Amino acid sequence: MGYRYVLRTFSYPRVAAPRGELSFTSWWVNKGSSPIYREYPVAFRFRNSETTSRAVLANADIREWRPGDFLYDDTIHVPHIPEGEYLLEIALVTHPLWEEGVDPRPAIKLAIEGRTDEGWYPLGTIQLRNAY
Repeated sequence: MGYRYVLRTFSYPRVAAPRGELSFTSWWVNKGSSPIYREYPVAFRFRNSETTSRAVLANADIREWRPGDFLYDDTIHVPHIPEGEYLLEIALVTHPLWEEGVDPRPAIKLAIEGRTDEGWYPLGTIQLRNAY
């Protein structure tokens, strides 16, 4: 495989509202020799000891991420989950249309540390509350 994705930095607000929006900025590097040729969405989930959200897909098309550095900034919708502190996680996942009705699963390993047993990468904590 000719791609090797590294997430260099990821910035986001530390507070958001359930069912609100979360904007982020990120710096990626494809250290490989080619882009990936199949669609694997960038996905996020919010997890704490009581709740794990379904995957929230971003709008990126990683097939366009050629070798070298690139910035990817976007906004995702925060799922309707209870208020509280969550771990925000990221993964490149299977496309949801491949298995209809199945939550996307991590599919591509990133060239960074911290991968969980489920294949997600923690980005940091975020506080979800309605009035902030």
